[in-house]
Amino acid sequence: MQQILLQLIETEKICAEIDVLDTKLAAFPGEHAFVANELRTAEAEVAKARDHLENEELQERRLESKMRDQEALILKFNHQSGQVSSNQAYTALQHELEAAEASKAEFETNALEHMEAIDAAKTALAIKEENLAGLVATAPGKGSMIDERQKVAEGERAGAVARRDKACEGVEAKTMKRFDAVRARKQPAIAVLSTTSCPECRMVLPRLRFSEINRLEEILDCSSCRRLLAPQKVLGASA
Repeated sequence: MQQILLQLIETEKICAEIDVLDTKLAAFPGEHAFVANELRTAEAEVAKARDHLENEELQERRLESKMRDQEALILKFNHQSGQVSSNQAYTALQHELEAAEASKAEFETNALEHMEAIDAAKTALAIKEENLAGLVATAPGKGSMIDERQKVAEGERAGAVARRDKACEGVEAKTMKRFDAVRARKQPAIAVLSTTSCPECRMVLPRLRFSEINRLEEILDCSSCRRLLAPQKVLGASA
């Protein structure tokens, strides 16, 4: 029974290693997704910045068209001002001319603002395009590094599984089934008693139960947490 308990204790240690490796392996798809999401986000930001620039340029072209219309209108009013025959008509024409000049001035001011906005949009687009280019250049290398780390972890796990199988070699199937069932609920599945209390749940064992565990006639468990229990002397015997 001592040998079986030692094997289970060693199996528990290796199972814990496998659990860590499984957690590591489970994270690799997320790392790949993060790299891909970085690219998608950068591409979306470039597209958004490009749309913004194009919109600003469109607005500028519209303003330039409106300014040309006002300039043509001003020329028309100036030409007409020399042909009016009454003060009333001249005054009305001057009002229209002043309105056209005011509109032109407003369009010019807006156009200048759009020119500044276009320069800022071009700068922002250049920055985002540079960031995207950097991600595109480094993404394959990042993916390769993730794949290499995954390959190493898979190799470590395969080695750990082989060590686990060797560690529990010869242990009866019903004992391993019991061990696996406990481990599915509680980890660790087996605990070594250094006192009369279960080291995991701290429950004090009845004196009779403690004596039975130390006799090593069968594998007993904690009546509280149901972990398998091994007496401290098992470890001493292994030394």
